[in-house]
Amino acid sequence: MPVSLDIGCNDFDNMSECDMGSWNSLISGLAQNSEGRNELFLFKKMRMEGAEVDVMTMSNVLSVCADLAALVNVSWTSLIVGYGRHGLGWEALEAFDKMERKGIVPNKITFLGTLYACSHAGLVQKGWVNFNTMVHKYSITPMMEHYTCMVDLLARAGHLTEAHNFVERMPIKLEAKLLTALFSSCCSHMNVELAKTVGQRLIELEPEEAGAYMLLSNFYGIIGDLEDVANVRKLMSKREIRKTKACTWIEIDRKVHSSESGDGSHPLNKEIYNYLKNLVKKMKNSGYLPNTSMVMQNVDDHIKEEMVLSHSEKLAIIIYFI
Repeated sequence: MPVSLDIGCNDFDNMSECDMGSWNSLISGLAQNSEGRNELFLFKKMRMEGAEVDVMTMSNVLSVCADLAALVNVSWTSLIVGYGRHGLGWEALEAFDKMERKGIVPNKITFLGTLYACSHAGLVQKGWVNFNTMVHKYSITPMMEHYTCMVDLLARAGHLTEAHNFVERMPIKLEAKLLTALFSSCCSHMNVELAKTVGQRLIELEPEEAGAYMLLSNFYGIIGDLEDVANVRKLMSKREIRKTKACTWIEIDRKVHSSESGDGSHPLNKEIYNYLKNLVKKMKNSGYLPNTSMVMQNVDDHIKEEMVLSHSEKLAIIIYFI
């Protein structure tokens, strides 16, 4: 408690008679200095002594009640989000149930936590229950983040058609990052027809972004559809879409290092590639096989491996290790 406020409390205690203004002044001072519990204690004392209250008194008391309720909400929400981030889906849902039983009203962030937890624990039905509870019980309008969690939940569980239908029914403007996540899941589960549909939709959504074209082109390459690979590349050429070279930044000891795919300009270039070569050798001895299926160039397999292993993200990680 600030010294000036502490002095004020002592002066107040030494007063022979306190009027409404004195009570309100001290209550207001406690409220402004985040002394919510002391303020409520003082309000209780005020009522026990029969002092009158007015609008100002109640305004300060209601304000601190709201602040304390928000603090409790944040505490529960933090617990739920923490469980979710560590893959403890059931624990997150149990915490949510306890929160409701105690009469604490969840907010948008609380439901983001529960949906995230359900997604990473594969709890599809529980995820639907939470989403519907948010909308229908608490009348909370979902944000894009809530929709993204639901799509991620369904896609991770392999419910791709359900996820796609959910996206098509969303009442808000579709964002590319959500569609990209769905497309990636379609590719992972090798749902060819849906991947084509979602990929084409992604290009329609971002006709000027090279990334959308490259995702679809690479997928066609994976399934061996070279004709559609060529069609996507022709479309890029027609629309004058150019792919920018991938670049990754990493900060080490307050110094920023950048790396591009296949980059050879870094001062530690020799050390970087030697480290990478030795690391890949150890990984191969443990059963690792580089996935070169997305390399469309007509080159030898060892060149394809080098192209895959020299992505900017991998080079940035190597820079950190050396």
